[in-house]
Amino acid sequence: PPGSGKTILAQQIAFSQTKNGKKALYLSTISEPALKLIRYQSQFDFFRAADLDKTFFYRSVGDEFRAKGFGAGFDHLWKMVDEYNPDIIIIDSFKAISNLASSEREARLAIYDLSLRLASHEMTTFLIGEYTLADISQRSEFAIADGILFLNLTEQEDQSRYLKVHKLRGSRFARGSHPFEIKKDGITCYPHPEPSEAERSLKLSRVSTYIPGLDQMSFGGFFDGSITIVAGSAGTGKTSLAMKFLGKKGLLVSFEEKPGRIERYAKNMQLEAPEVFYISPMQFIPERAVAEIKQMIEEKKPRRAVFDGLSAVTMEIDVLYDLIDFLIQRGITTVLIYELHDIFGTFSLLPTGVSRLVDNIILLRYVELRGKIERFITILKMRGSPHDTAIRSFAILPKEGLRIQGQIKGMSGLMTGIAQPVHHAVGEELAGGFRF
Repeated sequence: PPGSGKTILAQQIAFSQTKNGKKALYLSTISEPALKLIRYQSQFDFFRAADLDKTFFYRSVGDEFRAKGFGAGFDHLWKMVDEYNPDIIIIDSFKAISNLASSEREARLAIYDLSLRLASHEMTTFLIGEYTLADISQRSEFAIADGILFLNLTEQEDQSRYLKVHKLRGSRFARGSHPFEIKKDGITCYPHPEPSEAERSLKLSRVSTYIPGLDQMSFGGFFDGSITIVAGSAGTGKTSLAMKFLGKKGLLVSFEEKPGRIERYAKNMQLEAPEVFYISPMQFIPERAVAEIKQMIEEKKPRRAVFDGLSAVTMEIDVLYDLIDFLIQRGITTVLIYELHDIFGTFSLLPTGVSRLVDNIILLRYVELRGKIERFITILKMRGSPHDTAIRSFAILPKEGLRIQGQIKGMSGLMTGIAQPVHHAVGEELAGGFRF
């Protein structure tokens, strides 16, 4: 559709080649005059005015098509091609001139002739047009094309843009819709990930969580390079656990809290403040976020990472899988924080498919116990390792973070948040000390 970035993409590709000495010819047809295009394209960093009329030539053939007709217009077009002998030719808009043909047969013959001539000239050619998806299966130009790129613009307020490869003769390509942005440096595309087929094996060495009670519950800490989900409703201690786990050298990727607020929390709790990489949930593009995270991790090379606020953003399972696979390949021990919206009662723990991607799942929960609100922690899953399955109370303390206490005994219904006595004995609900 109009405004999706077709002309920008073609010219950005062409300018990337003219800086290496190749020649490009841009032929404007019915849509926009060349001078208007030059003014607009000059806003982008990839545009080089020094290349104009040396290696990059803007020319218009619209007048010939309008005044002399379809056949004479094509004759003039080929004179331009013979005169400049470019390595790259862009015809914009090709759909506009093909629609000027007196019949479908005339258009088909012209397109067939075009394919033969372009093949003999060994040019890379871009035919640009405001086509619909239906045109791909109906119009002749798509039959001769070696590659078909479809750029789409959503009708939402943020006007998200997507690129889809429909055809690329003789080559593999990433399927699906790939988001892209148009900025001052041109188009940046964020490929939608393809499923990885790499096998995964856990290291046998363990790393401390820096929370003594949690190390005991997990029988020595998390496996090095493992992925752990910490899930709980607001205020249950997820951030305290994560910051204690990170220490000063870890990386905290936050989708909700900004760095200043996290630093204030660390100061109030007398905990070490980690390095924070903030990604705004506003106008969130998952593929872009993952690309930025990967770049940050390659630069900082942390051994531990925490992702806070994943429940605040929408991330498709294959994008999340791509991120987790990257973290595993780098050997980064990772905690993913998910917020549960239900404080009491039944709850849905994780989005569909997430639990199979991770090694460990830890649940933090509120419980009403003897007229008071208590917090508890339990390990629901720990891949490849025995672990404590008890439901234990804990407190959040300055410097220490989480202090895990005794098992909650003699009560049922703890996971719902409303405990009921089973075999009630005075003082038995909260067993003193830490015992297995």
